[in-house]
Amino acid sequence: MIRKLFVAVLMAMVILVSQCSKETDEDAILSLIEADTVWFNTNTEVDSTSGNEDQDTVVVWWRGVQDHDDPIIDIQITGDSAWVSWSRGNFGHFYSLARIDTMPWVLWDKNLSETAQVRAIFMRTGTESDEHRGWELDKISLAYGESNIVNTVQIDSIRIATSSEAMDVVIKDPLNLFSI
Repeated sequence: MIRKLFVAVLMAMVILVSQCSKETDEDAILSLIEADTVWFNTNTEVDSTSGNEDQDTVVVWWRGVQDHDDPIIDIQITGDSAWVSWSRGNFGHFYSLARIDTMPWVLWDKNLSETAQVRAIFMRTGTESDEHRGWELDKISLAYGESNIVNTVQIDSIRIATSSEAMDVVIKDPLNLFSI
């Protein structure tokens, strides 16, 4: 009797340990997100503008070095599809350098506090025994950032046009998904 009980407990422990070490679908998708430094990176330090130096009024802006909080990642899995919402705070400084007519250059420095969001769809294109349990990134949105401060400007759309008229696109919802 004691021997049967010992074997049963031993088998239960083996099953429990094997189940604890198994990677779940959510773990697999999370590891893909964490390893991705392109699609799931809302670092805006490199954002800047220039090119109007030949005008009477010149404005150049850029973002300084930033700190980030840990991302908030929500993964909803249904069958072979997974919907992901990813967001993170960006904190630093926003700089604007301007010269108006014959006035001297003026530098403005504003604290930057924003939350950026990205949405994605992952599809299982393989089997559970494949790398990342067969999950792959299928669609991704643009990054949408919003100031955490009330005094801000609301941008309702962005137009991207080329001089050769090969492309003329108006983006009204940056969280729409695009094939990659």
